[in-house]
Amino acid sequence: MKFDKIIFDSSENDWFINKSDFYKMIKNKSNLIMIIETTKQMKFGCYIKSQIKEKGQYISDSHAFLFKFDIENNAIEKYPIKIEHQSNAIKICNENEEDLFIIGYNWNLFY
Repeated sequence: MKFDKIIFDSSENDWFINKSDFYKMIKNKSNLIMIIETTKQMKFGCYIKSQIKEKGQYISDSHAFLFKFDIENNAIEKYPIKIEHQSNAIKICNENEEDLFIIGYNWNLFY
């Protein structure tokens, strides 16, 4: 994977309830990779091809997928989103919600 630039970093940008820079920094952008690192250094994320136009609603994306970094094998494991769930690929949350974004509508969303 080649990354062009980091447009949001939770260690540098605001992401508190009722105060988040996340949406305004990704609005009208496409081909986004979102990477999450847990407190136990696990890394995973998602790719969204669709342009982010609004928040608070699910975005349809037939190219979206989830992935995780397999550190032991120095590899990336890719999980395509099931066709029946691609209309709910990702939701960019409103400022009053606890999350920045939600991947998928339910837990059984990838192959």
